[in-house]
This record gives sequence, structure tokens and C-alpha cells, in this order.
Amino acid sequence: MDENGQDPYVSGSVLVADPRKAVTGALEGFLSEANCMVEVLHDLDRAVERASEHRLVILGASDVSHEAIASRLKAEVSAELPVLLLYDPGTDGAADRCMAAGADSYLLGPLKKDTVVATARDLLRIGDLLQQIRNLEERLDSELARRKAGEEGAPAAEAPAAEGPAGKKDPNPVYDFEFFKRLLLMEVKRSRRYAYPISLALVALDDFQVLSRDWSVTDRSRAVGATLATVTRVVRDIDLPVLYAEDRILVFMPHTARDGALIVGGRLREAIRGASLDLESGERARLTASVGISAFEGRGKVSFASLIKDATLALREAQSAGGDSVEAAAPVARDRVVIG
Repeated sequence: MDENGQDPYVSGSVLVADPRKAVTGALEGFLSEANCMVEVLHDLDRAVERASEHRLVILGASDVSHEAIASRLKAEVSAELPVLLLYDPGTDGAADRCMAAGADSYLLGPLKKDTVVATARDLLRIGDLLQQIRNLEERLDSELARRKAGEEGAPAAEAPAAEGPAGKKDPNPVYDFEFFKRLLLMEVKRSRRYAYPISLALVALDDFQVLSRDWSVTDRSRAVGATLATVTRVVRDIDLPVLYAEDRILVFMPHTARDGALIVGGRLREAIRGASLDLESGERARLTASVGISAFEGRGKVSFASLIKDATLALREAQSAGGDSVEAAAPVARDRVVIG
């Protein structure tokens, strides 16, 4: 949270396109309360014209296939622009249809505020990370090219100050997420070259926003700090944890296949479940966490961005199952990864 009590990763410009005014009105209200700027369209064809002005596009069902519009957005605007599809309750095969359209995620009605905001937050955060990763990859490739050309003595490019979305300073500067990303980019490149497995674990405190709604700022900070300390204590020496959001911790596990990552994820869940927090009010809070795992098994090509996305989707499955659980995405052995 920033000094105004808002999550900076939620903020951003969102395009909502749906012919139903009741749906767009509800979404506009949900997202505006979450600090997003929202543009509403009732003509889905116009979404392709306006999409480049926004960080996230949400498409609802209509006579014009929103899946076709999603495919056009990915092809004509940007393959990395996050697109969220809305489906009516009881829609069959929504997950497969969403994937075939190239969209990033989907929601089944009826829409709930917490689910809409959480999904938007995830997609906005992924979009921001993709942009920062692209910038870092360009600089890393440039540096490697200079060294290959014989300029071994040339000083490395100065690392930029850690920033969050829209140029904001990272809300948690004590954790060097910039260093974390640079390290992971190099490790992903090495894993491609030497065919060794790597994994990510995304750890999230269950229902933290609801649980801590009436807590003091001090209690919220202590809960997050205690969780990060627990994660750091439990993971192996080779693993690297970093604060990813107020209620989420990302753990990079080099030379670790999916089965090994699941073991680590289980240990993290058990350790957090066994901890408690004494609040300023005198009450005691018991925390639980869910863990999403993604893994690259060392064959084909992969990207940090795809691992982040898979871990986020796995975490969402764990939370949807009631929390306090660990879920893993299918092992990745891809010939090519489009996103990232």
C-alpha cells in the first residue's frame, strides 16, 4: 500500500467494452473504487481503436464475438496488452475459448467486486512487469553484445532506480526487486542454454485485504514482515524470495523441477499456517497462505513473464479451492513462449 492506503499495482487506465450498460456500470464502479481510470465503450469494434491508450482491456459478450476482438487486439495492437474476457454464467468451455482467443484471463458471471479487482490487479501487475522485463532484456542484450565485441572493459550500464507502475517508486524499496528481476533474467537465459529446470512459487496470504481491514498500519506491516521472514527461513539457501506485493511473496528456485518446487511450497504453507500474530488490539490473528507454482523443466524455450503468469494462475486455483493450499501449473516444456 502507498501512503494513501492504495495498492499502486491496481491503478491504471482500463478499457471496458460491453454492450450491456448494467455490466459496464458495475465494472466502472468496482474499478474506480480501486483507483483505476476507466473508459467505457458499448461498441466492441471501437475497442481496437482505443486499446493502445490503456493498460488493460475487459471485453464482455455481445453479438460481435468478444473472442474475435481479443484476437484482433493481440494481433493489431500488442500481443502483450492484457485482455480479460467476460462470460455469462454456465458458459461451457470458457477456459479453452479464452486460451484459443489469446486472451490472458476470463471471468464467469455473476461478477463480484473482489474477484474483478483481484483479477485486474494481477493482469495490471503482469503488464507492468512485462514492460520492465523488456527494458531490462534490451539493456542486458546490449551489454552482452558489447562484451562479445571485445569491450570487456566497458562499464556496465547503470541500473535504474527501482520503480513501480507508471514510474512510481517501488512501494517496498527495502526489497531490491530490480536486482531480483535482473538475476532472474540471466537465470532464465542460462536455463535455456544449459537445459536445467527452474521454478517460481507465488505465496499469498489468504483473504488478507478482508482480514486486515480494521488493522492498524503497524499490524499490517508486521504481518507482511513476519510472513517474509518465515518464507526466508524456510526456503533453501539457493532460493531467492522477494516481496512482490503487500500480501504476496515471489520465490525463485533455480535448478528445481516441479516436484521439488511442490515440496518447497508445501513447507511454506505449513510454516505460515503454524504462525500467529499478536495485534495492537490484544487479539491474536492466525494467518494462512496459498501457493502457486510454475516450473520450466529445461527443454524448449521459456520466459520469466510466462513463469509469472503460470504461477499467478496456479495461485488463483489454490485460492478458489478455499485457500491454505498449494497448486502447480502443468510442467512447461515449450517450443516457444509468445508472452514475454
